[in-house]
Amino acid sequence: MSFGNDLAWLHYTWIDIGTPSTSFLVALDAGSDLLWVPCDCIQCAPLSASFYSSLDRDLNEYSPSGSLSSKHISCSHRLCDMGSNCKTSKQQCPYTINYTSENTSSSGLLVEDILHLQSGDGGNIFNLRNLFPKKA
Repeated sequence: MSFGNDLAWLHYTWIDIGTPSTSFLVALDAGSDLLWVPCDCIQCAPLSASFYSSLDRDLNEYSPSGSLSSKHISCSHRLCDMGSNCKTSKQQCPYTINYTSENTSSSGLLVEDILHLQSGDGGNIFNLRNLFPKKA
C-alpha cells in the first residue's frame, strides 16, 4: 500500500504486535531499523479511518500494559544506546532520534514486544521480539 504523497515513496503494511496481538499500520523505511506505532499517546495523529481517505479500518494505539509479552528495556540492555545517560543500570532505557527534517524528532522509553509475521496465504511464519518506543 502506498499513499501519503504524490510521489508514492511512502510504503505501508499492516503488522500485528503483542499478546494478544493488535494490528498496526507501519511505514516501511529502508533508512531505519525501527517501526513506529502510536503508544500511550499524548499527541497522536487521529486513529479513526474516516479521517484518512485510503484506510478501510481504524488505527490502533499500542499500550505496553495491555500486552502480556511486553517488556521494558533497561539501561544495561545491549540495545540501549543511551545507557550512559541513566542514573542506574535498572532504569528504563531512554531514546532520542533527530531526523533531518527541521524540528522533527522522536523520544521516549524503549519497550520490547512480539512482532507477528504472516505469509502471503495468512499462515504464521514466525514471531519476532522487537523494540518499540514508549512515551517518556
